[in-house]
Amino acid sequence: MKIDPAIERRLVSRWTLSRLDATARAILRSGAYELIQHPSTPAAVIADQYVEIAKGFFGEGDEPKFINAALDGLARDIRADEFAGESARRT
Repeated sequence: MKIDPAIERRLVSRWTLSRLDATARAILRSGAYELIQHPSTPAAVIADQYVEIAKGFFGEGDEPKFINAALDGLARDIRADEFAGESARRT
């Protein structure tokens, strides 16, 4: 799986990776890599780690929220099986 195209599928229309801040881009690429290469680590743990890294660079602003949403979407794309029973558990 190619990392950049997977991330770009989770960006809003007309946005590309090149439009993102270099730090946010690096965080997303690292998180996507871990989601792909470390299937034994729960997706939520990986996302939380990278959101905390984003907070270290950007504070509590919009960037960490964006990173969280993008990694959540990526995790659902890459590891659909981890989220398959989620809706059943909510009811």
